[in-house]
Amino acid sequence: MEGSSATLSTRTDDGHRVASVWVNDIDVTSQMSNGKITITNIKEDTNVIVIFDVIPPATYSLSVAVSGSGSVVYEGNDIRSTISTFTITEGTAITLTFTADEGNRLKSVKLNNMDVTAAVVNNQYTINNVKASTAFEVVFEEIPPIVYSLNIVASGNGSISYQDIVIRNQSRGFSITEGNVITLSFAPDNGYRVALVKVNNLDVTEQVDDGRLTIDHISSNLNVEVNFEAIPPTNYTLTITASGNGSASYNGISIRDKSSSFTVVDGTYATIVFTPDNDFRVKRVKVDNGDVTLSVTNKQYVMKITADTELSVEFVEDLVLLADNGVNYKVVSYDLQTVCVAMGDYGRMLTVPAMFTAKGKTWTVVGVDEDALTDNTELAAIIWKADVAFNGRVSNPNLLLYVKGTEFAPKDMNVVVNGHASSITLTDAASSNDFYCPQTFTASRVTYEHYYSMTSGYKNCQGWETIALPYDVSAVTGQTGTALVPYTTWAVGSSSRPFWLYELTTEGWKAATTIQANTPYIISMPNNKEYYDADYNITGKVVFTGTNVEMKASDELTVGMYGQKCLMPNFQQKAIADIYALNVSNEYVENSDVNHLPGSTFLRNSRPVHPFEAYLTVEGSAARAIPIFDGNEDTGIGDALRINKGEVTKNNNVFNLNGQRVQTPGRGLYIVNGKKVVMK
Repeated sequence: MEGSSATLSTRTDDGHRVASVWVNDIDVTSQMSNGKITITNIKEDTNVIVIFDVIPPATYSLSVAVSGSGSVVYEGNDIRSTISTFTITEGTAITLTFTADEGNRLKSVKLNNMDVTAAVVNNQYTINNVKASTAFEVVFEEIPPIVYSLNIVASGNGSISYQDIVIRNQSRGFSITEGNVITLSFAPDNGYRVALVKVNNLDVTEQVDDGRLTIDHISSNLNVEVNFEAIPPTNYTLTITASGNGSASYNGISIRDKSSSFTVVDGTYATIVFTPDNDFRVKRVKVDNGDVTLSVTNKQYVMKITADTELSVEFVEDLVLLADNGVNYKVVSYDLQTVCVAMGDYGRMLTVPAMFTAKGKTWTVVGVDEDALTDNTELAAIIWKADVAFNGRVSNPNLLLYVKGTEFAPKDMNVVVNGHASSITLTDAASSNDFYCPQTFTASRVTYEHYYSMTSGYKNCQGWETIALPYDVSAVTGQTGTALVPYTTWAVGSSSRPFWLYELTTEGWKAATTIQANTPYIISMPNNKEYYDADYNITGKVVFTGTNVEMKASDELTVGMYGQKCLMPNFQQKAIADIYALNVSNEYVENSDVNHLPGSTFLRNSRPVHPFEAYLTVEGSAARAIPIFDGNEDTGIGDALRINKGEVTKNNNVFNLNGQRVQTPGRGLYIVNGKKVVMK
């Protein structure tokens, strides 16, 4: 009826609410109270619309703070050493998973400042029905080590050492951490030995090795007991056999052309005395078939007896019976008047004739006595004129053997036949590799190898060595077979790789284009990973080859001279006195002078100079050190070392990473000839 009022009541389903109420297209939602709305003074037809919607769930915040060495995983999120915050819906469940790093453990879990660590099960904590904002604090801590006790008891004539503490006839306690390894050292007194070692009453004596017992991975308290006992005396048999013209004696008993046996207490030092007959000598002494001749001193041999032992001595006619022009000979046959070269100190060169006259007779040389030349470490050349094959053994791998015909030449030696050699191999060594060429000859092929490993410099001096060879070098090759050439003859883009070669001239250091015979040089192989492209670094064995060359006599030397400096080629081991040797570090020389970069400075009285090196002499100089480049010489080395820059300048073939050609590259990464190159 007009002017009347109407009250409407709403009823919502579970989980729903009144979203809006409209009366004649007017929103009157705000007028609702307790699910009711009253329309007053109705004067026309009235249309009421009520809209219901789902009540949205409540949301809360979840914060997880993690500290220490470990992580917490929530909903696939790994939380470590930080605070992470999430939004969660009311009524949902939360599960946190805890993972401690190795050596660590979960220390505490707090939920809204309440400790719930005890409720963590299988490294997880769960809230099934979230009703409010939630904050977790998770702390991990390092697992403290477990400590065990170690008790050591030593008894008897000996001591035990542990951690530099000596225990003797007493007990000593220590603390040890679980998992550690301990080593005990046993030192019996003289005449005593370890009798028994027990660990926690278990006999482990057989585990003692070289007077030490190691116990791995400590996992319990340990009690170690060690007993020492006197070593019972042990007797051994010493058998001595003498043969030839002489006798051996032990304890005053002489043995001649027979064997005699003696009973000797273990550990006794036995002295055997050898007495050769006139014009005879001790040829060989063996102990249990091992040759100990070199250990015989003053015709006596001393040895400690620790087992059954057999000693034999053989006497032979004295080697040095004849001598001619400094050569000692042993008579082989008086009837045939033949001799062999015998032991002697022959220095640098030995000349052996086919025949010579001594004691009114003409003697024919028929060989070399066994081991006659092996002690001649300085021997570097033999001129063999005998009409038999050379049969001697020599120690020097660089020795030159001159013979009259191929039938007199042995294998595996540097042989010169009538002034020509087919192949000569020269070898580096720490010593006993002198080279001496007394007579010029030709060689079809000569090789010398040297190992290069030093770091070379960039606009600073380092990485240099010296070199002097007795032949003109035809080719230089690296360890991989790559051809190497002096920098001054190298062409950018060629398959060869450059190295630096300098000689000392009256104008100072000058770049050289070849290595000439008997001439000294300084040489450096590029090797600097910081400044050079990898293709240009040269390390390892480098071979210097001469083909169809003349091997010049070693007395025909070329000396480099500049001012008061003389650079001398060298083919023999040279003593350190009054010479300057370059401070190199290579296969056979170690630079120990920390004040100078390796391969930068000549040092006086610093080291011997090896064959195929050079050394410096300076007239009137008392300086300790002389740098290679002292600022007076113009070497151009700074520019030469920048190999990559040289390629860029010459080829103008450098691009940035965007493919744009660069005229003047600065520092950075570029593409050169299809390769990435770092410009520094």
